[in-house]
Amino acid sequence: MDENHLTLYGIGYILGFLTQFAVLVACVILLFRRRSLAAILMLIGSLTTLMLSGLSAFSGLLADSPQDLVLYQGITIILKELCYLIFAVGLLLLILQYIRQYRLLQA
Repeated sequence: MDENHLTLYGIGYILGFLTQFAVLVACVILLFRRRSLAAILMLIGSLTTLMLSGLSAFSGLLADSPQDLVLYQGITIILKELCYLIFAVGLLLLILQYIRQYRLLQA
């Protein structure tokens, strides 16, 4: 892999980390402002996604062979998608809570 590819991957990982960190901070703020199942699920989803992203960034160092690397990346992708699902369920619950509150205010 040449230097251009490494630079692109590095920029991608940094942008991904910053984005996921911003979402994590937003979830922490939400949890302090509104303690609810939705906020907890969103925090768990974003925190575990961030941790798995860090792990996947170093999966190349953990792999003994190309097959191990592909296996680690496959497992990480599945786990990250489950974390995204947890976050999405929390977000859906939060939206439903806001809709319910909005309807109560309109009545």
